[in-house]
Order: sequence, then C-alpha cells, then structure tokens
Amino acid sequence: MQRLRAVLIAAVIALLPAAGLAAGPTLAPAALRGLLEQANEKFRQATRVAPEDPAAAKLLYQESTVRFEKIVSAGNIRNGKLFYNLANAYLLQGDVGRSILNYRRAERLTPEDRNLQGNLAFARSQVRDSIPVPPQRRVLDTVLAWHDGLPVLPRLAVFVIAFDLIWLLAALKLFKLVRFSLRLPVAMLTVVAVLCLGSLVVDEVGSRRANEGVIVAAQVVGRKGPDPVGYAPSFRAPLHAGVEFAIVEERPGWYLVRLRDDRETWLPAAAVERV
Repeated sequence: MQRLRAVLIAAVIALLPAAGLAAGPTLAPAALRGLLEQANEKFRQATRVAPEDPAAAKLLYQESTVRFEKIVSAGNIRNGKLFYNLANAYLLQGDVGRSILNYRRAERLTPEDRNLQGNLAFARSQVRDSIPVPPQRRVLDTVLAWHDGLPVLPRLAVFVIAFDLIWLLAALKLFKLVRFSLRLPVAMLTVVAVLCLGSLVVDEVGSRRANEGVIVAAQVVGRKGPDPVGYAPSFRAPLHAGVEFAIVEERPGWYLVRLRDDRETWLPAAAVERV
C-alpha cells in the first residue's frame, strides 16, 4: 500500500485551466482554480500524515474528493487528469467503487495512460466479488488482446503505413517497376490495414454507445425485478462496491444490468453510477 501511495502522490499534478468543458460552468474560473488548489493541497496533506495517522489522512482524502467532485459537477468539467486524481483520492481512502468509476471515466478520455491502467487494475483487484468471464469470451479476449493492449495512436500509425504501402506497391506494379508478383505482400498489408481500421472503428463506436456502470454502494442486493419487496434476490449473496456491469434496461429508480459472466439482475439506481 505504501508503494501504491507513493505512485499516486507522484501522479497528482495540477490541472491546466484549459480543461475540457462539457457545458458552460456554473462557477467562475477563479473559483474553479481555488477549488483545484484546495483539492490538491488536501491530498498532499493526507499523504504526509498517512504513515502516522491513517484516520486523519482518510478525512483529508475525503475533503479532497469533495472539492474534486465539485469541480466536476459545478464546473461541468470532463478532464482525464481530473478524474484520475479523483480516483486516486477515492482509492487511498478505501472507496473502491468510486475509484473504479473515476478510473473508468478517465480511461475514456486518456486511454493510453499506462499509470491509469495500472491503478485501475489494482483497484479491480480489491473488489470483493470475483465474477469470471465465460470461457468463450475469454478466448475472444485472448484473440483480440492486441486491440486492448495497443494504444490508439500506434494502431492509427500502423493503419496509415500499411495503407500507404498498399498504394506504393500498386503503383510499382502499375508502372511495371517490378516484375515479380506482389499479391502476397499486398494481401498481408490489406489484412493489417483492415484489422487496424476495424479496431479504431470499434473504439469509436464503443465510446459513443457505451452504457456501463459501477456499483458504488458498499453492498447491494440484486433483484429479479425492479422492486425490493415483490421480487426475490437474484443471487445468494449481495454484490459489493466496484462490480462493473453493462446497462440493459432502465426504469424509474432501477437498472437491469448484465454482469461480466452474462448474468442479469435489477439494481437500485441509488447504489450505482454510470461511467
């Protein structure tokens, strides 16, 4: 935990005033900068006292997250570094659910951040529930591991290079500058270009259509229907903070969700948050 704390302390940096805006902020820029300075200072104070007084550090982390959250809500700001810092503060105060939620939000804005990926993996390892992926999906994930493991820019660069080489080889053949067959290298380059392009399209469509969430309550009972009295629990045990899911259907106060193992259950909206 001490090593993780050191990594997170180094990761908390001052955000630029030019953070992305989702809509017109309801706070003046000066007020937002003041909140940001206070949030970072509370975080630094927490890390200083944590070795000797964990309880005091937790309170300071909580004060830091309150200010970060106000920047997000009242400032209407959507910034990857802001969500990352917020997730770090939640993780260090032991709130696994909200740390995963904010790492996921940061991931959508800064998917190539390797520190973020490492911290997200650590936060996921702290979730109490183990929900295994079905074998068939595990095989597909293995086949497509390059898609998740390779950042967007390298995939884009490979696509551009492969596309250019295809046209270069076609030009060489058209002007009879080469006498041997180019069908095999052109076919291989075409496969590479199509795979990279398809991967980029999947990322773009996924970022627009993703409808996912995270349990933020300490624990919650999944139900077979959207009513805590009229429907029995879906599972023998409750689900706990940090469990991620896809939203299948929404009703007033409830979500029908699909877990990683494809099981479905109804969860109260008060216990979860959308990514």
